[in-house]
Amino acid sequence: MKKALSLTAALLLLTLSAWVAWSLGRSSREAPSGPSALQPEAVFTPNADTGFSPAVSTAPSTPAGLATPDYPPPPPGAIRGEVALVFDSQAEYQQALAWLREQGIDILNTLPGLNAIRIGTTDPAWKRLGASPGQVGYNFPIAPPPPVGDSPYLNAANLGFGETVLSFLGVPEPDPRWGQGVTVAVLDSGVMSDHVNLEDARILSPERVGQSDPVGHGTAVASLIAGQDSPVLGLAAGTTILSLPVLNDDGLSDTFRVSAAVVQAVDLGARVISMSLGAYGDSAVLRQAIKYAREHGVVLVASVGNDGAGQVAYPAAYDGVLAVAAVDALSQPASFSNYGPQVDIAAPGVQVPVAWTGDRFASVSGTSFSTPLVAAAVALVLQQDPRLSGPEAVRVVLDNANDAALPGKDEFTGEGVLNIERILERNRRGVFDAAVASYNLPTEPLAGADNQIDITVENRGTEYLSQVQLNVQVGEQRESYFLGALKPGEIATQPVPVSTKLLSAGTGVEIRASVSINGEDSHPANDSRTETLLLQTAE
Repeated sequence: MKKALSLTAALLLLTLSAWVAWSLGRSSREAPSGPSALQPEAVFTPNADTGFSPAVSTAPSTPAGLATPDYPPPPPGAIRGEVALVFDSQAEYQQALAWLREQGIDILNTLPGLNAIRIGTTDPAWKRLGASPGQVGYNFPIAPPPPVGDSPYLNAANLGFGETVLSFLGVPEPDPRWGQGVTVAVLDSGVMSDHVNLEDARILSPERVGQSDPVGHGTAVASLIAGQDSPVLGLAAGTTILSLPVLNDDGLSDTFRVSAAVVQAVDLGARVISMSLGAYGDSAVLRQAIKYAREHGVVLVASVGNDGAGQVAYPAAYDGVLAVAAVDALSQPASFSNYGPQVDIAAPGVQVPVAWTGDRFASVSGTSFSTPLVAAAVALVLQQDPRLSGPEAVRVVLDNANDAALPGKDEFTGEGVLNIERILERNRRGVFDAAVASYNLPTEPLAGADNQIDITVENRGTEYLSQVQLNVQVGEQRESYFLGALKPGEIATQPVPVSTKLLSAGTGVEIRASVSINGEDSHPANDSRTETLLLQTAE
């Protein structure tokens, strides 16, 4: 039975959720520092108070207008006492900036690339600028998430991955060259470039602080992309990591700062931006930063949230951002993973091994850790086929995801679960692969003695499959169903009758399903699936 979860806070950082540290007997040791820090053309100048200093303006000191519009109150969760002004042109931006300075308005940050100014609003004189309501936005804080809750979808405990993440994705031994020549920006808490797992990785940052990590979260994320050795082999170990710290030492940030980092990542040549963070407030500045990245062909990947709630956090909720949910080792949606129509894809996110601070390793759970796996997959596609644009690479990843949860695209796993093996085999002829993809109980149980489960079969190969047959055993009952033919990527869902009494028994009922084709299956390991299902009924 679905369980409603209330959002008690209007904001969220999709960062570290639950982790259980596990020791591997490695002691801290001196290691050479990472590559020399990248020296970009300065767009923002850090200062002690805000991290950015206002840009110099030569615009005339004339107000844009003298009206004082009545602006609506800040939305829930917005940072009080400030607004973010976003202008349509550089000329308007410069004129407004000059006027605000002339009036002595508290200018907190500027973002010239997006024509954005963040100001304090303690002095109401700022309203005399006359900005239109559409030019006035708000800044939202990013904070650690609350403890994860029970899923509104699952009725069974999640199964953790341990060291099976890569084999689950179909690549037990990734090629260390995967991702070479592709830069993935990690917007997080920094990356420990001298961690034993990352000391041979290529890690760049405009500032030295980007190659340290007081929180540990950014190091964990980076290791899933570019980890160099067991127990955390990165999925695209040849990738260049561009570390852009946006979180302070307490793991806190705001949407204006994240927006600045998105622009900086684009300007420094990132092809992919990985963001394991978010908020529930829609920031006009962050929306513009996402637009800026998309206009430059950069792929944006973000986590959906850890509240188990029917709301996808920003920036994952924006159009054009690859929104990543989490699944467990049975391809079930993770109990904490947010859901909604914006979800695009899911990846491992339950008890995933990662690098941690102090040359340690940890086992972590959260959509924060599903996200870098998808970012690495996009980098792999871009490296293997440089002719592809960013959106085309995303389409390759989505088209080769394994159907899971509900048949077809759904709000829990989007277009399916990440599968690297299918991505690598997509242009190979002669792959015949029928798979039992998922079982589903009805959302609302049927009345009476008879019920049903839906079993979905998917053609995960590259060839047309004929004479597909599904064999099902429910308790002692056996049935066979002829599904006909399936083209590559196509699914077929077969309703299977099951007695309500069996489904409602205290221990549930064991369902065994297997699929066969006319010929040899290239990947027989996914031909069968066994699960115990229990129908949850209202008391």
